[in-house]
Amino acid sequence: MVNEHYVPQSYLRLLAPPNESLISRYSLVETHEGGDYRTAYNRYPTKKAASTEDFADGWLEQNEINQMENAAKQTFEKLQETTVLDKEGIATISQFVMFQGDRTPLARRHYQVRRLLGDHVDNTTNWDDLTLADGWEEILVRNAAEGHEQLQHMGWLLVKNDSDTPFITSDNPSAQYFARDLEAIENSNTQAEGREIYFPIGQDHLFVFLDPSRFELTGQYPNTKIDKITISDPADIHEVNQLQVLSASREIFGPVGYGDYLEEIVDELILEFPNETYIRGYTGDLGRLQLAYSLAAGFANSPWYRKYGKPIINAEQKEAHAIWEHDHDIGFVHELRRDEPITDYWDNITV
Repeated sequence: MVNEHYVPQSYLRLLAPPNESLISRYSLVETHEGGDYRTAYNRYPTKKAASTEDFADGWLEQNEINQMENAAKQTFEKLQETTVLDKEGIATISQFVMFQGDRTPLARRHYQVRRLLGDHVDNTTNWDDLTLADGWEEILVRNAAEGHEQLQHMGWLLVKNDSDTPFITSDNPSAQYFARDLEAIENSNTQAEGREIYFPIGQDHLFVFLDPSRFELTGQYPNTKIDKITISDPADIHEVNQLQVLSASREIFGPVGYGDYLEEIVDELILEFPNETYIRGYTGDLGRLQLAYSLAAGFANSPWYRKYGKPIINAEQKEAHAIWEHDHDIGFVHELRRDEPITDYWDNITV
C-alpha cells in the first residue's frame, strides 16, 4: 500500500520551520471515543498530513509528479526575493495551482459523482473530446497539460503578509470564491467569470488570482513580472484564512504553534451558520459516504439510502454551499472591484 499525498509535502513545508517537516494541524472530522472533536496538533509531521493509502493507485508519487512539485516549491521560494520570473516560471505556477485544485479528495469525489449521474447533469467542457463525466484522472491530466493556461489570463497578485497573523492552508489549498450568486454560475468548475482564487505559499505569502473582467487587474499573460502588494491588517489575513477553512475537506494546517488559532477559526465560522455541518461536512466513515453517492444515482428509494444515505448527502451539500453563503470582507480585494464589469473579456480569449 502506497501512502499518497494529495497535498505535497514540499508545499506543506513552506509553512514549516527551517530544516523541519512539522506544521500545526486541525481535523474537522476526527473525534475521541466519547464523541468530542480532537484538539489541534501544534506539531504535526508533514509526512502524515493530507495523505491516504492508494489515493490514486500510486500515480501521485511518480517521479514526474514529484519533479513538478519541487519545481513549484523552488519558484514559490524565489518569489520571496523577486517578482520577475521567466515564462517557464509562470507556467510552473499556473500548472501547479490548477493541478492542486483537482487532486484533492473533494475534486475526486465530485467527478466520481458526475460519472454516476451521467446524462442527468451538464458535463460539457471546452474540450470537444472530454466531458466532466469522463473521470477524475482524465480531468486531472488535461488540466495539468492544457487547462492551466486559462489561469494565466486571470489577474495575478502576490500578497506579502506584514502582520503577526500567518496565512494558513488546508487539504484543498486552492480556495475558490465567486463574487456572484450561485444561480448566476453556469459551471463552477470551468467558469472564469467572477472567479477569485486564494492560494497560500507560506505563512507570509499568498497568491490571489482574480477575474480581470470584474477586478481592476490585467491578465498575467504574456507578462512575467508579477504585481505585488504588502498588507499589514490582520483582519484581511483572517478573512483569507476563513476561506481556507470553508474550502477544506477534512484538515487545515498552519505554522508550528498555531493549533489553537486553527480551532478558533473553525469555531468562529460554525457560529456564522445554522449548524456545524456547514463547516465540518459529513464526519463519518468515507466508505458510507461513497455508498451514499452510489445509491443516490440510481437507488434513492432504497431503505438504506432513505434512512442513512440522504442525511449524508445533505451534510455534503451544506458544506459545499457554505462558501456561497459567506461574504468575505477582504479589504484589498474589495478595493480592486470594478464599478462595471468588462462584458466581453473572456469572449476574446481562447485557450
